[in-house]
Amino acid sequence: MWAATVAIAATRVWACAKTLWDWDEVQFALALREYDVAWHQPHPPGFPMFLAMAEVLRTVIPSDFRSLQILTLIAAAALFPLAFALARELSFPFASAFAGALLFVFFPNVWFYGGTAFSD
Repeated sequence: MWAATVAIAATRVWACAKTLWDWDEVQFALALREYDVAWHQPHPPGFPMFLAMAEVLRTVIPSDFRSLQILTLIAAAALFPLAFALARELSFPFASAFAGALLFVFFPNVWFYGGTAFSD
C-alpha cells in the first residue's frame, strides 16, 4: 500500500507543468499577491483555504506559481491513500479498494490537473 502511494506520488512529480497553463492559474497566482474576488483574483468563490495554505508554502517557496503547484501536488499525492481509505470504510474488499483507488488517481483529468496550479 505505501509502496504504491510513493510510486503514485512520483508520477505526480513527473506530471508537473513547467509553466502556467491556464488563465485560472494566473488568477490564483495573482491572488497570492492581492486577494480580491471582485477583480477575479481568484474567481468566485475565492477558494480561501486553498490560498491560505499556498500562502504558508509561499514563505519557503519564492514563486507564486510553484507554491500553488506544490500544494496541488501534495494533495494529488495524498489522493490515493484517501480514496483507498474511503473504499475500505465503505466495506470494499482490499483488492477492490486498491484497484478502485488506483483507477481513480490515474483518470486522465485527475492525473493531468495534479501537476498544475489549480484548486482542482
